[in-house]
Amino acid sequence: MAFGMHFFRKHQGKLILILGVALMITWFVGGAIMSLLSPEQVEGKMFGRKVTRREYTLASDLVRIMRLGEQPSKNDVWLFLAMQHEADRLGVKVTREEVTEGLRQWVGLHTKARQENLDAAYTMLLERLRLGDEAVRLAMRKQLGAMKLLEIVAGVYQPSDAELWQKFVEMRLEVKLKTLAVPAGDFVKEVPAPGDDDLAAYYQDNSSAYTIPPHATVEYAALLKDDVADVITISDDQILQYYEENKVEEFLLPLEEQDLGEAGQNTDTEAAEETDESAETPPKPEAEETSGDTAAATEPGPANAEASPVADSSEPRYKALSDVTDQIKGKLVESRINALLSDIYADYLQQENKNLEELAKRYGLKYFKVGPFSKNDPKKLGKIADATVKMDRARVPIMQDIFPEEGSPGRREDSFDSLKDAKGPEGHFLYRVMSLDLAREPALEEVKSQVKADYITGKADELAQAEARTILDRIKTGGWQAAETGAEYDIEETEVSGEAGSPALLEAAVDVEKSAFGGPVLDGNIAIVFQVIERREPGVEEFDRSKRYLRLWTSYAGRQAFVDRWKEDLLKRADIQTAKDSGEEGEEEPEPQGL
Repeated sequence: MAFGMHFFRKHQGKLILILGVALMITWFVGGAIMSLLSPEQVEGKMFGRKVTRREYTLASDLVRIMRLGEQPSKNDVWLFLAMQHEADRLGVKVTREEVTEGLRQWVGLHTKARQENLDAAYTMLLERLRLGDEAVRLAMRKQLGAMKLLEIVAGVYQPSDAELWQKFVEMRLEVKLKTLAVPAGDFVKEVPAPGDDDLAAYYQDNSSAYTIPPHATVEYAALLKDDVADVITISDDQILQYYEENKVEEFLLPLEEQDLGEAGQNTDTEAAEETDESAETPPKPEAEETSGDTAAATEPGPANAEASPVADSSEPRYKALSDVTDQIKGKLVESRINALLSDIYADYLQQENKNLEELAKRYGLKYFKVGPFSKNDPKKLGKIADATVKMDRARVPIMQDIFPEEGSPGRREDSFDSLKDAKGPEGHFLYRVMSLDLAREPALEEVKSQVKADYITGKADELAQAEARTILDRIKTGGWQAAETGAEYDIEETEVSGEAGSPALLEAAVDVEKSAFGGPVLDGNIAIVFQVIERREPGVEEFDRSKRYLRLWTSYAGRQAFVDRWKEDLLKRADIQTAKDSGEEGEEEPEPQGL
């Protein structure tokens, strides 16, 4: 024991050094060794291979970055992973320049910053999301790769001649129908009152119909056209000064209105007339005595240059000030308005609390705060509703600027400090979006009364269709006279085509031959059965002449549906199995709280 203590005291420094080195090796290398020895957690399988939780989490984070922090659904993440797999398989490449341009558009869309302020807006966005440039560029690269993949898929779509003919018939077909209509409203009282389980099941099957559209709250300072005179005054001296400073560039009369003939450029006829006049008119006798003042007055010089007709006509002629006063005043007012808005914008940027109401009051402008309102309620915006916003080289309606991504999930609050200018028939405006609640599916309790009404209407529609189907069976066996059932239903003849009549009836009649029956068709809340009386189809020659343009139109209209079907097929081919399904689920990790 004594030997041990003596040895420790003698080599204490070396032993402490060895212990420190061992701890450092364990710190730096131990984690890596444990990671190699322990199996990595698996999130699921895709295309027959395992997808680790690390891969899944990275994909989820990349999608969240593009959505400014909004958590994607599991289906979105798996679709993202499947599309990245296809993009890699097909060799889709994204250049650095494309990433940079994509980021510029992304920042402009979400911050609404002007082109010259995109760099500053990007820095602000990174700070608010607590992200680095490298992470955002990686997310954008993956996003652009997926977009390129979809462009390749969409380019593959080409409708067949059979599809084109079907579409052409739908557009040009004309049919005459004999119809019987059964109103669903007659069956509303027969529908039993729904229970909570009935409403819950109905809402689950039709939840997309109750999607609450995007809603925004906006504030703006307005210089209305009726208030311009109270805020901006233009004096006569300012109008005269502008006229004198700009008359050469803006108010010079056209060449044909300049009196060039009087400037010594007389024609031969004018010269001959002057000669005749001089010959007929006797010379005036010279005055015997001329005073000094008179002599001085008759000598040419600056003092009487304006009296010389040659000198007067040689000067350029301008539009009269009285004729352009209103024009000048309008330009000065517009210039002062732009300067005023620029001053307000500069003060707004320097404010810490971003109080637009205070600035509007300081500069004599009216202040408005409106919302929440949806894209379908432009009148709620008030005076600014018809204004346009300058975006790049064009102007776009303000509603398009407020709701750039209608239908996207989540809520973005990172672009709501941006102040933008708008101009409309009612005046000039500075506005900002204070909040933007994007489309969402409400809870059942929020829309329960509407769901109940729709449930009852749907059941009444079903009863009306059943009644119409029963009547149609009787008509087929006993003719139209067999439609008499004790209830009075409307029986009439009607013509439908691509330009007139019920689209639902036309769609149902496309494949029905002459004299054949069809239906029931639900048109609104009316169940209709019909018989085709006449049928006029377009000719093949007309189809051949229109095929080229029809192909272009059909390709454009059907491309998105084709892409959606491709996505569904991609997920089926991927054969995605989550860890819970495959039995390889690891320990449950808490939901990530930030990027």
